[in-house]
Amino acid sequence: MAIPTGRWGAVLVALSVALLAGGCGGASGGPDERASAAAAAPNAAPGKPATEGVRLPRPAPEPGTSPAGVATDEGASHGAGVTDPGAPRYITGLGLTRVQQTLERAGLECSQTDASELGEEWSCWATSEDGTIDYSVVIDATDEHRVRHLTALVTQFGTPDAALAGAFLGDLAATSYRGARPDEARAWVAGWLAGEEGVPSDVTIGHAALSLAGTLESCSLDIAALDAIDE
Repeated sequence: MAIPTGRWGAVLVALSVALLAGGCGGASGGPDERASAAAAAPNAAPGKPATEGVRLPRPAPEPGTSPAGVATDEGASHGAGVTDPGAPRYITGLGLTRVQQTLERAGLECSQTDASELGEEWSCWATSEDGTIDYSVVIDATDEHRVRHLTALVTQFGTPDAALAGAFLGDLAATSYRGARPDEARAWVAGWLAGEEGVPSDVTIGHAALSLAGTLESCSLDIAALDAIDE
């Protein structure tokens, strides 16, 4: 093919050079450069941002909300087998003051022997004038207004007297609380100490479980909240 000469020949040569430099389709750069540009934007589609299809980390939920941002009740318990935090853990209506007044009338002195965030413990004691009888009581309370459990013990060193033990333990069993039945409680204590047939060692009266154990020489009375007797 003959190469044009003169002015028109120069123009044609210049146009050919320009076309060769521009490449095909208007894309700039060589094959390697075009491949790098495509890899920088995965899942990109015409009209969509390059981040389409990329999973971004979720912001942490605000306190008191679920991951979806729904308000929740903090501290609420869910699921089977979770103890209801509102369940009473004490003998309803029985406070430390009432128990201590009963014990003081019997001549016992009381002092606090333990205290923690879980509650407090009090011990009360007395000895008869002739030294033949010891009285002791341990009180477990959630606070001054709520008694959870108490144990009373009467120990007689001489000839045991059922009437003396019955008077002290009967007064405690008859202490006022919700559902208490004082006359029934005293009769139960007296009947058990006397060995009457058919008198059980454990009874439930109102919101408390009562239990007698031991012998006339050393007899104990337990009074506990109904939901505390198995612990």
